[in-house]
Amino acid sequence: MHKFRQFMGVEEFTKLTQKAMSTHMYKPEVVSIMRALATKYSDLGDHEKALEYVTRAEKLSAKYLPTTEHQLVLLLWLTKVEIYLKKLQNVNES
Repeated sequence: MHKFRQFMGVEEFTKLTQKAMSTHMYKPEVVSIMRALATKYSDLGDHEKALEYVTRAEKLSAKYLPTTEHQLVLLLWLTKVEIYLKKLQNVNES
């Protein structure tokens, strides 16, 4: 993830995120996009923002995903667990 930080900081990533979300907000793909954004925010060290995106994606998944898309819901839960683990590691390292 350190390589990613070389090219883009949290502020630039937030601007890019807002732009991407404004163009995809009502499409079913938004759940996958939000999951990816949550992962990147967590990689940048902003775990609270990452968890916000996962929570929003979970709410939208109930609205936009067909009931056959169980894999995406499981990926959301996995992402949430990974973010909590990173957050816990950061606390333990402090």
